[in-house]
Amino acid sequence: MEGYFVNLSNEWFKNGDNESLLQKYGSDSMVIYTLLLRNLTYRNNIIFSLNELGDKLNIKQNNTRMVNKLKGILLKMNNQIIEVYQDSNFLNKVNSIEYNKIYHSKILIDIPKEQYFQIFDEDIDKLLEGIKNKNINKFEIVTYLIFLLSCMGSKEGEENYKVCYPSIEYSSKICSINEKSIIRYNGILEELKIIAIDNAGINRDADNGFKNTNNTYSRYIDKDILNKSVEEHRKNVQIAVDYNTKKTLQNKSRGKAKEISMWKNKHDIYNLTESEYNELYLLEKEHYQIRMNIVHDAKKIHINGGYLTLYPTKNGEKKSYANYKLYTKKSY
Repeated sequence: MEGYFVNLSNEWFKNGDNESLLQKYGSDSMVIYTLLLRNLTYRNNIIFSLNELGDKLNIKQNNTRMVNKLKGILLKMNNQIIEVYQDSNFLNKVNSIEYNKIYHSKILIDIPKEQYFQIFDEDIDKLLEGIKNKNINKFEIVTYLIFLLSCMGSKEGEENYKVCYPSIEYSSKICSINEKSIIRYNGILEELKIIAIDNAGINRDADNGFKNTNNTYSRYIDKDILNKSVEEHRKNVQIAVDYNTKKTLQNKSRGKAKEISMWKNKHDIYNLTESEYNELYLLEKEHYQIRMNIVHDAKKIHINGGYLTLYPTKNGEKKSYANYKLYTKKSY
């Protein structure tokens, strides 16, 4: 339901130099634990049944393999993350789980003050209900969603308020999910309108090269906050990129002009074969495009007589070889 949420400890994804809870217990346990917390009562009692968990994960009772997997996950968590009992007074512990029986459990994970993040029921429900492809690993994609939510700031005024910027590589490492799957899950989360994703563009890296900035993520309902964040980031990125990109392009332009000059020195430009003419065209067209990227205005590029194979037009259209044969001697 809208507005309902559970709190998860930050230690699921980071725990100093120690193993994170995710590394220790796995994504299966984290997802089941998250679903269990939704049934937490004011007496710190989690009431659950295996068939209820199965319904949430769209696992039918006749799917013996997955039912047994759920049983195994719960038993692995028992006495580690939770303690499972047959009664609400926590007197009779269990060592096996039956499908239609109701159980009671206590939480064994303490959440230090302010060291937690919120997972909204509506996000998890929308994802689990929206996945139609049986080949999608539900435990993985829910884990990835929870990770993204854990990275988003909760305090208004902070730079990452309700947004986050983890790289694909970092997400893959923390969640133990391969990068191709992370990219695929991004598409699903966007399609289901659970997570909104945008990118500020290209930024300068440590080696003075250029690469795409990390994606920016938010919950879909916070898309307006995402747009503002990306727009602000894009302005800052563009200031650096504009100067450095122009400098890089100018160097490329000089290099390409030198390459063209050397090519012409090796050929008789008044008597080029059609093959040679086409070869020169490719060089001149590339140089023209570099110059266009610098000034963004054809009128500022003096191409009259500057290019043998191009017309002085906005797009630098190619002159025909026949035209070259007719007019070259007159022009040069």
